[in-house]
Amino acid sequence: MSLPPAPFGRVLAAMVTPFAADGSLDLDAAQAVATHLADHGHDGLVVSGTTGESPTTSVAEDGELLRAV
Repeated sequence: MSLPPAPFGRVLAAMVTPFAADGSLDLDAAQAVATHLADHGHDGLVVSGTTGESPTTSVAEDGELLRAV
């Protein structure tokens, strides 16, 4: 007995969090990154995870970032 091949499923990207020179979130750049990833085949984004600097951003900043993308 053999099993049918399992599909890979969805492609999710752990998105980086862009910052401006002054250390604030660069929300315009974040929107551009999210758009680029979506336009190039990603089905979903992990926003503000450990790749996205979540240990160094505040809850308020995380909310801003989520609303932006």
